[in-house]
Amino acid sequence: MKKIYSIKEREEGAWYQKWLYILFFFSAIVCGCMYSISMKENDILLFTINQYITVEYDQAEILNIFKNSLITYGLSFIIVFLGGLNKLLLPLSILGFFYTVFSYSFTMTCFLLLYGAKGIIVGLLIMGIQAMIIISLLIEVGHKGLKFSLCENSRDMKLYLQNLTRGGAILVVVSTIDSLVQPLLHYLALNII
Repeated sequence: MKKIYSIKEREEGAWYQKWLYILFFFSAIVCGCMYSISMKENDILLFTINQYITVEYDQAEILNIFKNSLITYGLSFIIVFLGGLNKLLLPLSILGFFYTVFSYSFTMTCFLLLYGAKGIIVGLLIMGIQAMIIISLLIEVGHKGLKFSLCENSRDMKLYLQNLTRGGAILVVVSTIDSLVQPLLHYLALNII
């Protein structure tokens, strides 16, 4: 028999669920920064950054950029979404979210360590807006997945599946913007450095 929770208990549970993702968000940022700082050799940092900087864009590559963006963002989204389907899969959701934030934090810190203040500007140009949108989407889907998996109410499955549709539409829009604007921002970033 299911226990019926009072409104106060539900509000406290929702508060803890929100803070869980915020805690993992900040811990992933700190871990990404510390990991890049702990790498004493600039060769490794340069190798990481060169993956972003040395890419040359052609007009024919717009579809490839779109495809790669959609796969990269979609993989993180699917991992977080699937992790919210069941209590046993929740660690998968949290780890997928942690890894995504860790990667962005690591890359931004590499830009900062190698190029100083210019590195921050370049990092924001190359991945700033997309990162904010994707991380916001992952926080929202992760939080709803946490609520869904803890409630275990099959009626809420339809509402939870709406996250998949809404998130997919957001990913397509972000990937489209990424493929159209990224070559221009890349050129601007190269001129700043």
